[in-house]
Amino acid sequence: MSQDARKKGEPREAGETRRQILQAAQHLFAAHGYRAVTTRQIAEACGITQPALYKHFGDKQDLYVSMLLGEVAQVKTALERIVQREAPIPERLRLTALYLLNNTRHDIGMMTHDMSTELSQDRQHILEHAFVDGLVQPIAALFEEGMRQGLMRLPGQDSVSPQMAALLFLNIIDLFTAQSFQDMAAEPRRSKTEQARLIVQLSLYGMAQRQERLDPL
Repeated sequence: MSQDARKKGEPREAGETRRQILQAAQHLFAAHGYRAVTTRQIAEACGITQPALYKHFGDKQDLYVSMLLGEVAQVKTALERIVQREAPIPERLRLTALYLLNNTRHDIGMMTHDMSTELSQDRQHILEHAFVDGLVQPIAALFEEGMRQGLMRLPGQDSVSPQMAALLFLNIIDLFTAQSFQDMAAEPRRSKTEQARLIVQLSLYGMAQRQERLDPL
């Protein structure tokens, strides 16, 4: 191989190695949490040395933040596409819930704990901003639109802001994705499609018995 060919190939090889490191980190952090995983374990999962890993990421925190920022960027793109659809609010919320149920790789509770206890303040702020921008705001936009349409009560009318509604929506999803909570609650097994519909039902109408019900989705 010529010297020019090697130079052209190096960025691709570096990019592929970085991608493999992020994939391995995603799998290990999701399974065990931040503290239990070492950069040596991640490097071994990729078939590289620990010093080679540090050529791509400055430290473990840098790797963790890069991994989560990549995930949030993907989620943001998908949620914004759902928000922009021409469909009723309940249907778009159902599609949002279904997407998150199928694509959430981390226990949100564990991830939030790791962020607050293991990361430096500046890195916490980076991830908090990304989380709000990538997950909370697209969902809040749907609740805000629903309030304008009269589907939901406005803030101050025995209700909450669109942002708080989005956070509650995400917390319900987190409960459905956490197997331990489902077992503790003796929750019956439901398909992801059934779970998504129930999450929207609970978010819009709670558990009250009332005439105004969510139309079949």
